[in-house]
Amino acid sequence: VFMLALLLAAGLVIFRLTIPLPESLDNWVVLWTRRMGGIGISLAIAYFLVATLSVTVVEGFRPRHLYVVLQTSIGVSLLVAMVGFLFLTMSGRDERILGGLGAAILVASRVLTGHPASQEPMLLLVPAMAVHVATAAFWFASLWVLLRFLHKGPLGEAPQVLGAFARLAMWSVGALLLAGLAMAAVHLQSVGALLESDYGNLLLWKLGGVAGLLVLAIINKLWLTPDLLVRFDARRLKTSIRIEVLLMILVIATSTVLAATPPVGRTDSPTQTSEIPEVLHEQ
Repeated sequence: VFMLALLLAAGLVIFRLTIPLPESLDNWVVLWTRRMGGIGISLAIAYFLVATLSVTVVEGFRPRHLYVVLQTSIGVSLLVAMVGFLFLTMSGRDERILGGLGAAILVASRVLTGHPASQEPMLLLVPAMAVHVATAAFWFASLWVLLRFLHKGPLGEAPQVLGAFARLAMWSVGALLLAGLAMAAVHLQSVGALLESDYGNLLLWKLGGVAGLLVLAIINKLWLTPDLLVRFDARRLKTSIRIEVLLMILVIATSTVLAATPPVGRTDSPTQTSEIPEVLHEQ
């Protein structure tokens, strides 16, 4: 749930900064960006508490355990994410700049924990993860924005909005796939590991979901969007996007499990919550 909120919040900002929007739709995006900022802070705090309680409940919770968790990569990541969400709640003349900073901080928070923070080559994994998260956020948020646009309109501006989105989506999906393949090559080490390791099996499930998303995206671009511009009937396109949203949620859920699964050649995942008991023992 936290990851869904983070991707949606960052993606709304990225979508607004890159796609020209009608005023009514732009106002809706601004409203939901601020809401997601507040929701994200609440979820980050809840995540922080759950991460602490899940490993300290046996020994008994103590206030100092909160400080201990802050010393782990997951604690630092959540703290940074809260700062990013806070930027999204701000308004004023520099609202776009504040939103952009908030989205950048949210993306950066994801490279502070997980595999990029603990594996080499970090010079490849860190930027690849940042690109992967940013493009996934843009794709996820775009589905919600387009659903709102198709529901409320004005559909008279559909050619401009959908055309601009289609051009950027092509490049963003390409960047997402290249970044994902680069990280997979480092983590798997061999093609056979796709079938022989837990990490590889989960990655196959994720790739299957991404393939489904690409099929739906192609159908939307080549058939349903042109049909909308001729008939101004958005029902079929909205149905397709709703299916895409559900499939995207499943892919994101798989990705969160994948992030906590040791890559091939490793038997631990020290940057996830398993890192916390080690720090507690040291304390």
